[in-house]
Amino acid sequence: MLRINNIKMPIKHNDSDLKKSVIKMLGISESQLKSFEITGQAIDARNKNNIIYVYAVDIQLDDEEKYRDIPNVREIEKAEYTVEKMELGNRKRPVIVGSGPSGLFAALVLAEAGLKPIILEQGKNVDERQKDVYNFFKDGKFNKYSNVQFGEGGAGTFSDGKLTTNTNNFRMQKIYSELILAGAEKRIAYMSKPHVGTDKLIEIMRKIRHKIESLGGEYRFQNKLVSIEYENNKISKAIVEIVSDFDSDREKETYEIDTDVIVLAIGHSSRDTFYMLNDKNIKMERKTFSVGVRIEHKQSMINRSQYGKFADRLPAAEYKLNAKAKNGRGVYTFCMCPGGVVVPAASEEGRLVVNGMSYSGRNLENANSAILVNVYPEDFGEGGVL
Repeated sequence: MLRINNIKMPIKHNDSDLKKSVIKMLGISESQLKSFEITGQAIDARNKNNIIYVYAVDIQLDDEEKYRDIPNVREIEKAEYTVEKMELGNRKRPVIVGSGPSGLFAALVLAEAGLKPIILEQGKNVDERQKDVYNFFKDGKFNKYSNVQFGEGGAGTFSDGKLTTNTNNFRMQKIYSELILAGAEKRIAYMSKPHVGTDKLIEIMRKIRHKIESLGGEYRFQNKLVSIEYENNKISKAIVEIVSDFDSDREKETYEIDTDVIVLAIGHSSRDTFYMLNDKNIKMERKTFSVGVRIEHKQSMINRSQYGKFADRLPAAEYKLNAKAKNGRGVYTFCMCPGGVVVPAASEEGRLVVNGMSYSGRNLENANSAILVNVYPEDFGEGGVL
């Protein structure tokens, strides 16, 4: 297989034009192409008078050797991620805590392997969660278990679904393919900055859950991990509390799950869970993180700034900025949402935090972005990991 990089195309083009450009570059006929797949797409807007698309494609030919020396052409071997099948047998079922991106794909792979995972999620499924979130947006009615942070799909469900990674790992194709099978646009597999869109994620999360369940996985919504038990210095039980919207009016109901594997896919906002893990002497380390504010501005202004006279002919523009403050701290923009909205994203009663999100069309009036500064562990002095 050959990969061809740095294929430059004008703003107005289609996939057929791209294929013709590759055929012309290689000096071949269309019949010689055994396969043709777009693997990369980006907009090069450095020259405002000549903005172009830049592509990478993978092709197969009968005789590939004689094309290897052409500029921007190289031979590749594509690795395909496969899940090793296993027998559950006498094994205890693995428990996954949290159903955000990490928990979702951990559950999917373990289910495909045949291990029938149990997924504990203190929040609700996406349909019920969506109602709670919109009630919060509308009248401020807050549900501590079902909100923008907690529930099926995690915080990403109501934050645009950006697929951001700094790694180039073949396993990413598994994630792209599953999202596409569940309803995401095919282009997420090759865009330089792919995103799914909050409006599509609701249905995608539902479909992947159904797939996991069809493979023997089991979702337990409004089930919260509250403790872990050990035997001979190994995990032996997960202690689970059944929660509801009306906790103050009912006695706590807990039960145990016999397990020796617990995947903690709990994100960063489950503070009570982190305190419990700390009490159970689970090893944790402080890490650098970032805090800041979210800014909002007209998307049309960003489009003009990035694309100039071509602003009306291109998708909603993005930006990414970074700088170093006088004290040496890094300052940078993060989670820029073209044509999106700023949303209240509280996960605790009486607390305020905001986030940004976009729908798949990215066609709303305003853009928004976070401006963050690094915060280091030493800023907090002594006092334990939490």
